[in-house]
Amino acid sequence: NLIVADGHGISFAATGDGATGSSSSELLDDYEEGSFTVTFANSVTPGGLSTLHYTKVGNLVHLYGIFNINNDNSNAVCYINNLPYVHAGSYAYSVPTVHTNNWDLPSGAIGIGGYGEADDLRFRTNHDDAAPQQLAADSGAEMFLSYTYRTT
Repeated sequence: NLIVADGHGISFAATGDGATGSSSSELLDDYEEGSFTVTFANSVTPGGLSTLHYTKVGNLVHLYGIFNINNDNSNAVCYINNLPYVHAGSYAYSVPTVHTNNWDLPSGAIGIGGYGEADDLRFRTNHDDAAPQQLAADSGAEMFLSYTYRTT
């Protein structure tokens, strides 16, 4: 086991900055793996599947897993409100990859996207020739999720 003092890391400065850009850091100073139990806004409650896993390397966080909805609170807007790390910036336009089962999407929806804000991951339905709509929670539905975002 290699133990590095707090505030330090492994330097890759000897490898150079690449041909076309400049780097702001070549120091690997953070790595973590873990899991968390999903919570939702708007009194939506998760079902038996509610654990997501994450890996954090530097300022990138990748989370993945599956969750389901137990109580949709009258189809309230569905979004995760407890990501393990806060997004960098006020809006994070990293798009989650999702697959859903038994989710009743609104008429005309052609897919689900999303965006991050603070420690939230908000889902929206995409439509052809129409504005996106916030995704409504749906009791008994499940979502497979993969999402990578930047943190501070």
